[in-house]
Amino acid sequence: ARLLRNLIISSQCVQDHVIHFYHLHALDWVDIVSALQADPRTQAEWRGPSDSMFEVSSGQNAFHIVLDGFHSDVFSEILEAERPLMDRDYSGFVFFEDHAGAFPTTMVSLPAMLTGTVYRNEEPLQTYIRDHFKHGSLFRTLRDQGYRVDSVTEMHFDNQSATNFFRMPRPYVSYETYTRFAAWELADLSLFRHAPHILRPRIYNEQAWRLQNTFGQNFSSETSGRHYHPVNGAAVLDDFAHRMTVATEEPLYKFIHVGIPHLPVAVNAECEFTGVLRHSRETFRGQARCGVARVAAFLERLRAIGAYDNSLIVISSDHGIGLPPRTFVHDRPAPDGSLSVIAGKAMALLLVKPPR
Repeated sequence: ARLLRNLIISSQCVQDHVIHFYHLHALDWVDIVSALQADPRTQAEWRGPSDSMFEVSSGQNAFHIVLDGFHSDVFSEILEAERPLMDRDYSGFVFFEDHAGAFPTTMVSLPAMLTGTVYRNEEPLQTYIRDHFKHGSLFRTLRDQGYRVDSVTEMHFDNQSATNFFRMPRPYVSYETYTRFAAWELADLSLFRHAPHILRPRIYNEQAWRLQNTFGQNFSSETSGRHYHPVNGAAVLDDFAHRMTVATEEPLYKFIHVGIPHLPVAVNAECEFTGVLRHSRETFRGQARCGVARVAAFLERLRAIGAYDNSLIVISSDHGIGLPPRTFVHDRPAPDGSLSVIAGKAMALLLVKPPR
């Protein structure tokens, strides 16, 4: 473990590529060769969240918060149960209850969200993404209109068109905690790679990787479960709620894509890490309630620094998670599952607050 930790500290570039492969399941071997040939003295630099990531404008702001996998039907339940509180925390918002997502997966729905075009399987996906972002995107259009464009996300879509791109590490923690955790992450991958097939399920441990969860989270309480998307996303939003500040006069668009309340269910309504729970409407609603609370704190921070009224705020998700809609009738089987589940995957959240 010490050897792996030293390797990571001495070569941040290699770490970035290995962790990127693990999380996104995609690897460019040209990048790996370039990384191995790079001078480690110029690459060993920690790139955690900078102060500029939390800057807002004193003039005009547009915030787009994407809560990955937020099922709009569940938001309706939360709204009905807590209407007075929601009216206060989300004042000025309109909830578009019948909004439908473009695709049931993040990899395709986010390009649709940012380019206004929908993938129809007419060409390889990577070709479609490359060509359609080349033709134009929301980021590029806003920059052409004089906006500073900040993209805060784990995923790499249209980074070249953004003014600033902030790649969120997962786990979203301090430098030392991250390198220690990443060392055990690499140890898990190495062990998995060389172990006999019969032992691999015990190492993978239903996504709760064996070494990471046995050793990698004992260095600090801040690592608890943050390799899970929802736990990490809640931590990022909490940081925004404490660190946002007015720091520029130029119009600003900030795109924030976080992994809450994406499955697996790993936090409760109080945003406490629970370990992975069985997926049900009730457990997912608790995790979604944590996301609602984290965004409410984000909005309260905007009020405190005087930036709420002058801001356009869009809160959306990229897709639902397949829970059957409460009002669905006449369900029947289909090639991709029951119609109610297909409808549930389309139930993407959309809330909009206009400026002033």
